[in-house]
Amino acid sequence: MTVSRQQMRPIAKMLARIPLAERRNVPGIGLRRAEIVIAGAAVFCGVAGALQAFRVFRYSPLGLRDGLLADGR
Repeated sequence: MTVSRQQMRPIAKMLARIPLAERRNVPGIGLRRAEIVIAGAAVFCGVAGALQAFRVFRYSPLGLRDGLLADGR
């Protein structure tokens, strides 16, 4: 799954506006991630804005640990 800079900006703004309790109910955002998802979205938007060649990123509904296990590391 991928998301572009243009898609992420409104998502980041929406997430920043809703309270933590509501973010916990957003599909795809786990209970613990609801606390940090705004920071992650802000970092992505900042990096994507600074690096114009960086147009999309691929994400996984699983965590980093799951990705590393799948990669065999």
